Amino acid sequence: MFFYIHIPFCRQRCTYCKFALSPMVKEAQVNRYVAHLRKEIRGFFESGDREGDRIESVYFGGGTPSVLSPGQIADILSEFPADRFSPSAEICLEANPEDVTESWSTGVLRLGVNRISLGVQTLNPDSLAAIGRSRPESVGIALETLADAGHRNVNVDFILGLPHVRPGETLRDIRHLHEKFPDIRHTSVYFLEKWRYPKDWPATSMDDEAQREEYRTVREYLLGRGFHQYEISNFGLPGCESRHNRAYWDHSEVRGFGLAAASFLRGERFENSPLFSRYYEGEITGRETLSPEQLRLEQGMFGLRTFSLDEGLARPEKVRQLLSEWLLETRNSKLSPTLTWIFLIDHIMCELL
Repeated sequence: MFFYIHIPFCRQRCTYCKFALSPMVKEAQVNRYVAHLRKEIRGFFESGDREGDRIESVYFGGGTPSVLSPGQIADILSEFPADRFSPSAEICLEANPEDVTESWSTGVLRLGVNRISLGVQTLNPDSLAAIGRSRPESVGIALETLADAGHRNVNVDFILGLPHVRPGETLRDIRHLHEKFPDIRHTSVYFLEKWRYPKDWPATSMDDEAQREEYRTVREYLLGRGFHQYEISNFGLPGCESRHNRAYWDHSEVRGFGLAAASFLRGERFENSPLFSRYYEGEITGRETLSPEQLRLEQGMFGLRTFSLDEGLARPEKVRQLLSEWLLETRNSKLSPTLTWIFLIDHIMCELL
């Protein structure tokens, strides 16, 4: 079984962020939250629900999980029964570069954290200032610190479409980090959701075609270094795919803990309240049992994004049409958007499903 833990605290909110969080870190607030989080996790396991299931992954997301001390992370992990962990279990923690110190890196490694996802986004200093993140120098320092501590499975996240970033910069940044830090085993390259743009960003950002070309060149570079593209935005070396993310795309069952955390169990999806006061009261929102048709549509959408759509989930006449138009291709008996038309995936989904 897969578990998600939401840590809703940041030292400041990034300009484009839409997640439920508190853009400040106050010790009393964090301590109260961690205590309630531990109680929620403990209650799940004490209930005996899913008692026979092994723990395949625990993913700390946010927000900024790295604002927690190793001691607080240890307290949270202590609520998971030690004898339930799979031998290959992945414990992943998202981190911001400025939080990565020698003591923190060593401390979380000793706890069994075996994957770090570092939020880089860009190395352009003007862009980082505009989106409210740290200086580019902190990224290299963080990666060196993680390597010195013994972390050998690091992911770096980048975003295309940020202000002030010019064509070729993202590829240059990714190449620089990969050549200098061999412990980067995974790279994510996302497109910024445009509805989050401040009004002055489009004038200082790459246009759509330039972003698509940057994506193509980044993809070509990563594949040339032996990375496997297993989802539109995600590339990993063999065996280094994110088990947690794969769980979502494979429609595996996920139990989320914390503010606004989502769960998917027995065909039912539900979320904790995004408001601290109501989360502490145990309020659940958005409870929904997915119908067979909803499950089919989601499996189809995830299948396209992971280049592995079962043909039986799609409309046969549309499959034939899109194959003939080179919008789709067949890979290992599965349907996949062609790389030429990968940017039309929303259109392809609507046609197929």
